[in-house]
Amino acid sequence: MIKYVQDNLQLTLSEKQMLYKNGQIIFEKVKQDGGFIKVYCQKELPQYLIEDNWVDIYKTKIISYEYNQIVNALLIQKPHYCSSTEILDIWNLDSLVWRTSQVYIISVPCEMTEILTMNFTLQQIKQNHGMTKIEVESIIEENNKTIQEMQLSQLIEKIIEDQSSNKISYFTIINLHKKAKEIKHIKNFLPQSIRPQGNNDVLSYMRNEIPSINVPQFEIRYFNNWKSSPKDQICFTQINLNLGPDSCLWITIDKENITEIRQKLIQIEHIDILIEDKIWFKDADYFLLNNIPFRYFVQNKGDLVVLSPGTYSWQKCEGLSINCSWNQATLDENSLKTIIDQQKIFNQLNFISRIPFKNLILDVVIHENSLDQTLLNYLRSELQQFIFEENQNLQVLDQKNSPVFQEKRDKLFCTKCKRELFIYFYEEDQKCLCLICLKEQVNINNQNIKQKYRFQCLNFLIGSQLSCCNIEFCSNYTGKTKCTIKVDEQQNYKSKVNKKGFIKISSENNNGKNKILEPFTQNVMESSEDENPKRKNKKQDIYKGQQFLKQKKL
Repeated sequence: MIKYVQDNLQLTLSEKQMLYKNGQIIFEKVKQDGGFIKVYCQKELPQYLIEDNWVDIYKTKIISYEYNQIVNALLIQKPHYCSSTEILDIWNLDSLVWRTSQVYIISVPCEMTEILTMNFTLQQIKQNHGMTKIEVESIIEENNKTIQEMQLSQLIEKIIEDQSSNKISYFTIINLHKKAKEIKHIKNFLPQSIRPQGNNDVLSYMRNEIPSINVPQFEIRYFNNWKSSPKDQICFTQINLNLGPDSCLWITIDKENITEIRQKLIQIEHIDILIEDKIWFKDADYFLLNNIPFRYFVQNKGDLVVLSPGTYSWQKCEGLSINCSWNQATLDENSLKTIIDQQKIFNQLNFISRIPFKNLILDVVIHENSLDQTLLNYLRSELQQFIFEENQNLQVLDQKNSPVFQEKRDKLFCTKCKRELFIYFYEEDQKCLCLICLKEQVNINNQNIKQKYRFQCLNFLIGSQLSCCNIEFCSNYTGKTKCTIKVDEQQNYKSKVNKKGFIKISSENNNGKNKILEPFTQNVMESSEDENPKRKNKKQDIYKGQQFLKQKKL
């Protein structure tokens, strides 16, 4: 080792002295511990590297001997490991304002980890969800992948049988309702700022629940199973909790390096990581040898990984691990602009996302008036561009009559192509089509072209700086938001419902007799306009907020 370094690299006198003294011993210890990348990226460096400041000379000199070629060790970066003091501070915050680095590791204290993971052993999962139907991906050899449907209990039995031989890799996803006891259990032990759909989470404004996006999703990985970042999650703050029992290896690429690595991999591997999911995985050495900046770390049982918006990642489990993942989006410039930038990339790639980005941005603009004015103006300009594109698609259809207004803001995706429905859609035979798919239709009934918002009101609202909650635009949201209409509805409903869940009618409206009616389940914002024809021509001041609630006559 010493001869190679002397012959190929320039050394100072002090560096030569260090090498001759115990350089070979240091090299053997690093090699024994798994190599420099693994040793350097640990939370705490081993004492033998700290003494005499061996880290610098290893990074600049000795590492070249380890790889038998000159490499740039500055490409190797660590995540930010949160200290005990930082973890305590994070636990007391209600938003992700503390997130300033690209990658964080939050190690939950051991006592809390045992309580947190107590419901997530294989036997416990089998007992609670054994009959659940799942799709299982299994890999016997590198190119021999199969996907089959089975009960969760059958997969667990297969894993237990294979643990002695480690021949087959398994991966499956378990989707639970957001009120499932396992999700509630995890929320109780997480910092408030990291909990899904919290007070300061943009994804609380989503109108639909999507597993792994705004609802936690559970994954079982076994024996060398690996996965890459889903494309539609890269623009969010990605959160992943390892529930054990074994650890996971992570390789991440920072936001500013994504374009560079994408182009390099197109040239070297002839693949586009933003188009092709889960077809390619390399060890950390590959990135170093190809001059690609990366971060490497190990996620142990009880570790929370927090990736800032724009981070691409690969994860690999060498043993058995059960992970829980979800996303957040913060109300700041970086997060919101990353969401819009990602949407533009998707359009270029012709990729259809599961996330209704346009509707989400609209709801943020309506409710979050306290955002920086420059940022709000930027979001409004993007919305105006979305509207322009919608009207262009409408003009191509060359329809004589204007679309019919219909309050169906829960219609978010085209039934056929799964594109997002923003303003206009075509409804027929219980199917909702986007305007692009509508071009393929032969006979178009003009009366079936609907619009979720009155175009003039929407355009006026976006162009104004005084937007606020309004029944014309607000919807049912999945998380905690600043929507006052939803709060008013809940309070109005609670005041009418007795302890048994029935609505009590006051004596004034019932000739002195009290009647108990069936539970009032219809949501006022989602009710059809046909129920109240008087509202069809009624103008409403869209700046004064909600002045009335549409109520069902009793």
